[in-house]
Amino acid sequence: MATFLLDDYSRTASCPEWMDSVQWENEILPLSLSETEKRRFFRALYRLQTYGNIFGGIERVLDSDWSLEDNLWYEKDPTFCNEEAWRLFFGTMAPYQKLVDKIAQGLVDTSALFFSELPEDQRPPEAISLCDCHELQTREWQTREGLASTGPALLYKILHEDEPLAQRNLVLVNTKMQREHFHTDDLWPRPESVPWAMPLLYPADKFNFGTDRDGLRNLLESLPSFERPNLAWERKWLRDDGDFPEVFPDMFEYALGNRHWNWGYAMWDDERAAQWKAPMLDENYPGYDP
Repeated sequence: MATFLLDDYSRTASCPEWMDSVQWENEILPLSLSETEKRRFFRALYRLQTYGNIFGGIERVLDSDWSLEDNLWYEKDPTFCNEEAWRLFFGTMAPYQKLVDKIAQGLVDTSALFFSELPEDQRPPEAISLCDCHELQTREWQTREGLASTGPALLYKILHEDEPLAQRNLVLVNTKMQREHFHTDDLWPRPESVPWAMPLLYPADKFNFGTDRDGLRNLLESLPSFERPNLAWERKWLRDDGDFPEVFPDMFEYALGNRHWNWGYAMWDDERAAQWKAPMLDENYPGYDP
């Protein structure tokens, strides 16, 4: 599954906004990834799948019965308290956005309001929790988060499905409107620059430099390439002009809404980012880039 997703990403990676899209499609893709880039990709996938196995929604197959049952680990005798759960995962989103957008637009284009108005052979399974054909589009961000929480194994199954209708139905039966994951402040505690802030646990405790950014820089330089962040990440988050003096809270506070995730800035080798002339490699690149 992981290899399939890696190969798919190498063929479909998003064009950086400053590059010509025609050149990207015709001359850059498919990408030939280095061993370091593959390691970063696989590490992210396996971390997200581990998250999905513990905290994610229950994956449903096409012939599932309709049910609101889900993995509400935080409501009844949770295995982890919120702080323990937060310490385990700082993960990013699986690439569901284009897929959800396409399926949502396809439903709107049918001109049907309710699923019962679709031809019988085009109706989704009864297990879906959506109310009408427009709801997927109006709540796209929440849908994407819920699907991502399940883990990349579901993404593999959806992308591997040959029939567009079956692919659509897998998305619909696994869309749960009541779940929120990566932006739920009440569920996920945030690191704070206060004495009682949650400590970094082993093996992440080696990065606990507080305000000593030079100490973090020196440690990163001592690591092999596949264990340290690339130059684009360093230029974005290892700055001295952020809102927080500590080395990580800026990243925790702003990373999920950062537009550079669209082109996967944290995954590429330094040489590739330089070849693509990534603006964030410029010495004068602003810390705030709306």
